[in-house]
Amino acid sequence: MEKFDILWNRYDGKFSCLVGHLEYTDKWLFYYDKEGVSVANKLGFILFPEFPDIEEVYTSAKLFSTFDLRIRRTTQNISEEEKIHLLTESKGILQTDNIMVQNVKPLVKGR
Repeated sequence: MEKFDILWNRYDGKFSCLVGHLEYTDKWLFYYDKEGVSVANKLGFILFPEFPDIEEVYTSAKLFSTFDLRIRRTTQNISEEEKIHLLTESKGILQTDNIMVQNVKPLVKGR
């Protein structure tokens, strides 16, 4: 299972907030972090158009277009596992918005 935190950064870069979670097992899941969205909304965050309902858990066999568009690739035909790798490497950062996709790695005991 792969897990990603979706972070929103305020326009001035002085504040960052967890607004959602993206997970992959044999399908993709996206759901909002309600507490984070509540705080971020007060500072200018708006919900993703692809995910209009804060209460919904969205599922898909393929990576949602909101995040798929954030992957730099040389070909359109890549596997979901390759998308995980590319999303992890790029952090899904675009110059046109304030969203970052952070891969969540489990803590290793003893480190």
